[in-house]
Amino acid sequence: MYLSDIYYIRLRVSTQFIYLNKLFLFLALCLSCNFAVAQVVNGYAKVTAISSATLTLSNVNEAADTFEDNEWVVIMQMQGDVIGTTTDVVGFGNLSSINSTGLYEIRQIDSHTESGGVPTSITLKNTPNFTYDICTNCSVQIITFKKFGTTDYTTTANMSALPWDGNIGGVLAFY
Repeated sequence: MYLSDIYYIRLRVSTQFIYLNKLFLFLALCLSCNFAVAQVVNGYAKVTAISSATLTLSNVNEAADTFEDNEWVVIMQMQGDVIGTTTDVVGFGNLSSINSTGLYEIRQIDSHTESGGVPTSITLKNTPNFTYDICTNCSVQIITFKKFGTTDYTTTANMSALPWDGNIGGVLAFY
């Protein structure tokens, strides 16, 4: 099955759903969710560099799912703030731009490199469409994108994201 064969994108931010055509995607931003009773279903890694189609990784968490060749992933800009004034004045600390915060896309893994069984880099089948900000005040992560059943998949189990720690987590993604 190809990702394009699926019918809807369903994006959940807070409690609102946005439906888009073609692909069923569920992204839940869970920055302060109760994770005690829910099962985490994704793998996560911080992206520290992007060179063409190759992503360099750190802070890898594969406790719930692993990054494997030919599987789908979500690349997401989690933070992208730029502080406007850096001198000690009234406007110090005001954000001049949030850049690409919230920007995401879905890509397929072509290959990956591991060290000690943990991925250190992932090469995608295609170069990302978007430019992601990698900087001191920025955060980009890659999230495994699991398929659960058909487009009418239902479950009674609670699913959740790994809690956001400033580097990884905070997003539940599946199709």
